[in-house]
Amino acid sequence: MPSFRTTHGKRHPISPRSGRIYPSAGIKHEGSLTEEGYNLEESAETRQEALDKAVEKYGYAKTIEKLVALENVDVNRPEIHAKVHSDIRYLQKEHARAAHTQS
Repeated sequence: MPSFRTTHGKRHPISPRSGRIYPSAGIKHEGSLTEEGYNLEESAETRQEALDKAVEKYGYAKTIEKLVALENVDVNRPEIHAKVHSDIRYLQKEHARAAHTQS
């Protein structure tokens, strides 16, 4: 299996396990949010705690980037897409103001 698939003239990395296309600007370190305890099968509170840890470790911008990539991958699965979107909104509400005042 090739490591890249071309769609619309762009090359996209392919996951070796599932064969799914990951956006080239998206998931660079698969599982990095999982290391902080993020799991879409957990409750919103548990996911938010994991996201708070990820913001401490990676920073606000990188954490948002990781979630947006995950949201883009799961765009055709509404229940997962909705969870990721609500997690993005949580980070924007809780951490965006702090990120802007620190820079």
